[in-house]
Amino acid sequence: MGINPTPIYEWRYCIKDHLGNTRVLFTDKNGDGLINQSADEGLNEVLAFYKYAPFGLELGGSHQNGRNSHHRYQYNGKEWTDALNWYDYGARWYDPAVGRWGQVDPLAGIYASSSPYNYGLGNPIRFIDPDGRRVSSRQHLSVAEGGMGMDNTIFVDEKGNELGRTKDNLANAVVIIKNKDLSNFHQNYMLSLLSPEPKTDKTVDELRSMGNSYFTSDFDKLWDIGQKSRHPAGYNGIESTIGDGSWIPEVSVDANNSNGEILPDWETFIDHEDPVGNMHFYIPGTSYWHTHPNGRQAYKFKQRDGTYRVKRGVYENGGPPSAADFNQIRNHNMNGLYNVAVLKTGYYFFDNRGNEFFVSQNEFDF
Repeated sequence: MGINPTPIYEWRYCIKDHLGNTRVLFTDKNGDGLINQSADEGLNEVLAFYKYAPFGLELGGSHQNGRNSHHRYQYNGKEWTDALNWYDYGARWYDPAVGRWGQVDPLAGIYASSSPYNYGLGNPIRFIDPDGRRVSSRQHLSVAEGGMGMDNTIFVDEKGNELGRTKDNLANAVVIIKNKDLSNFHQNYMLSLLSPEPKTDKTVDELRSMGNSYFTSDFDKLWDIGQKSRHPAGYNGIESTIGDGSWIPEVSVDANNSNGEILPDWETFIDHEDPVGNMHFYIPGTSYWHTHPNGRQAYKFKQRDGTYRVKRGVYENGGPPSAADFNQIRNHNMNGLYNVAVLKTGYYFFDNRGNEFFVSQNEFDF
């Protein structure tokens, strides 16, 4: 970075942490290849230290060596504006003092249970949301998408039997291979294992193209939205454990096949607070996802006469797909797709051909 406070230019350098935050600003004034720290501002080459709270507010203890040592690109490497005291994130402005954007996100409506000005569902350590249209776990995004590249792919057949798994920088996914494609998949998967060359993301992507990919970050997003929903009473309500008398509803969304990637249509998101006004009917040819909240010590549902009935001690861990879940799809064409019941600990895949299997979140920690 070249600056010119005087007719003489000076090169300044930044040290960033693993999150892209600028931590140290320094220069080499005398060109000796060493960085000298001194109480004399004219000799000091360590120009600034920066410390941040989790939401980006600069903490006390940060140090700057004079007015000309200010560096504009600080938290997450984003540009700081003195006039607003906000960061420019490109798609929107961010106020680190309150941990909120200065405007509503374009798809804020799908986060009805959260503030439209929140970032990452209020959990910036786990989630990122680059443009206001998709909240995803940093661990579940590739490096190219701004994630940590700590993801894996699990390949299964139509009954959920594991066919193989890979470590890669692609988004974390369960890939279901159809029976008619098993022979081709096995051949290509074994060739990738026997090859002297290491498996690349391109190789894994080619293997994924032989089946349908379900991304766990989308399931986790649906789960987190549902956990933030609270109602005094409601259909499919689960008694919360925070002691305030609130209930957690089931939430759902439809997903469609886009060239082998099963992607949610967040405009179809429904909070099942009421069985009449908030019903979610299965649409043939789509994949239907809904949550099964955990801790079901009490399960409240609305009866035909308008009163509520409470069952206790059922589905303590969220539970598998119910009889109603299977009845909804019994006579429909699912085009080879699976519905998914999302639990805190994993995902139940099921279809109308009698196939049902569970994939634990722990399965991706290999």
